Amino acid sequence: TVGYSSHIHNPFFALVSPETTETQGEAWGFNLVYSGSFEASTERFSNGLVRVLLGLNSLHASIPVQPGDTFTSPEAVAIYSSQGVGGMSRSFHDLYRHHLSRSNYTLQTR
Repeated sequence: TVGYSSHIHNPFFALVSPETTETQGEAWGFNLVYSGSFEASTERFSNGLVRVLLGLNSLHASIPVQPGDTFTSPEAVAIYSSQGVGGMSRSFHDLYRHHLSRSNYTLQTR
């Protein structure tokens, strides 16, 4: 990696079932609302459960927090769709437009 997110290294990934298509099947999407160095991993356990980790890159982030101080981590967003990759994408668009975008121009015609 290059140590930052960009159009090449986007802090996003998806997990889909083998039979998932654009319009049907299960899809899980994960996105970190952050433009710095990030880390993403998945792990399948022997019992079949899957764990997803998405956050600051532990190799590049050393943030000292003194007693009484606070640290707010970047937001991580997770989406599930039973309507394929397209349903997952539409859910992400809806979430960002209506809940995460802070711009006055988000819903205006350009």
